[in-house]
Amino acid sequence: MHTIYVYGTLRPGLKPTVTLKGEMRNLGWFPGVKLDENSGYTFQTEPIVVDDKSLETLDRYEGYHKNNPSASLYIRKSIEIDGKPAWIYEYNQEFYDDHHPLVESGDWLTATASPKGRAHNMGE
Repeated sequence: MHTIYVYGTLRPGLKPTVTLKGEMRNLGWFPGVKLDENSGYTFQTEPIVVDDKSLETLDRYEGYHKNNPSASLYIRKSIEIDGKPAWIYEYNQEFYDDHHPLVESGDWLTATASPKGRAHNMGE
């Protein structure tokens, strides 16, 4: 089983959130994040737990190609939360201020006035 911290369209909107340091940007109908421990910004995530097959499905959904990470839209990045290993999908392209506005609240569901992410059932 794999724990993945989700923050956008996959976020269930049910569990307590975990705050991570970095920037969340609005990429259109979905967000992208870049982790940065030195950032003055934070964003909200929620854990989901998936099996190997669901992890592969999420990799495809996020445009992650484990055999060619440089061509990936998102990178599945290993992180540690409360001493436990987990994953997060980090945006693998450049942010452009004029096309990718900062989500200042760091909370995609609040920013989109949604109770849950549109694709939240995909990972569970």
